[in-house]
Amino acid sequence: MRASRPRTRTVTTDHTADTEVPLGGVDQVVFKHPAISLLGVALFTLCLATVAGPWLMGRAIVDHGSSTGPSSGEQWIGWLILILPLVAAAWLLRVRTVVGAGGIRIVRLTGSTSIDWLDLSGLRLAKSGAVYAVRTDRTEVRLPAVTFGQLSRMSVASGGRIPDLAADVAGTNSPAPDDQTADSQPSSSR
Repeated sequence: MRASRPRTRTVTTDHTADTEVPLGGVDQVVFKHPAISLLGVALFTLCLATVAGPWLMGRAIVDHGSSTGPSSGEQWIGWLILILPLVAAAWLLRVRTVVGAGGIRIVRLTGSTSIDWLDLSGLRLAKSGAVYAVRTDRTEVRLPAVTFGQLSRMSVASGGRIPDLAADVAGTNSPAPDDQTADSQPSSSR
């Protein structure tokens, strides 16, 4: 019998209405960069083409205004410059964080790392907005494409194994103190 594919819900780091869809009923949630980011890579490529073009066409200015072109040994510089957008596009398409029943899988450009739920101690929020998974041995792994705004979705995707830090900060998950409730605030008179 053929194993069924896990039902996947993709959540991107852009804040569109699509990311507000409930996550219930899926086996894993993929946090990744939005495809529209490739538009920035395309614009970056156009900007680099003005730099790389003369090297590729053999018309680079080499010697104080002389228009002698680069040798074939120097034309590799133009091709090297044009590799940068390809690397950026590959990074945008490949890098992701997958949260599922088995734990968290972090996919990078050149490899991946898996963290089992039993090996996860917690999360750390950096001042820069990056989210790090902290293992029980106190090592940290950055969760790509996960931001503070995604933490409530991560909590749902993990089945509650990861606390909803965004709601805790907002005060929605923390109970009101015994001596003060939300209704006991003094009202201003008009």
